[in-house]
Amino acid sequence: MKISVNFTPDEMMAVCMARQVQDGEVVAQGLATPLAAAAYLLEARPAGPLLNSYNWGSYAIWALYPHYLSFVDGRTDLFDDEILQEYLRLWRADPGWEDILRRWGLKTALLEPEAPITRELLLAGWRILYEDPQAVVLSES
Repeated sequence: MKISVNFTPDEMMAVCMARQVQDGEVVAQGLATPLAAAAYLLEARPAGPLLNSYNWGSYAIWALYPHYLSFVDGRTDLFDDEILQEYLRLWRADPGWEDILRRWGLKTALLEPEAPITRELLLAGWRILYEDPQAVVLSES
């Protein structure tokens, strides 16, 4: 059986919105997925492979394949512990993160602006290709 769902642009935005509710009040609201950053990647096509946030891995598969593959995503049963540990060391910018980046040949990153690795990549000379309050696309210089 094939199921087809058609959303209007407004409905799609509603589906992609994340809300944090506290005591019945919306205290934070934002896009759950990096729609504009992904659109930028598809248009500009900077060289891969892509380092993506774990939080956006499934969306990266859906929106960016076949041009970019997800480095890591929610399908943890497909990744061994070593890959997940390497991703965490990268995201946290733990000692040795540069070696992991080099070993995987990662050239472009789709990350949260506040991720520790974002700051370290910028300090290492990576440049911002795209930025909004939710996501940043970085490229190796």
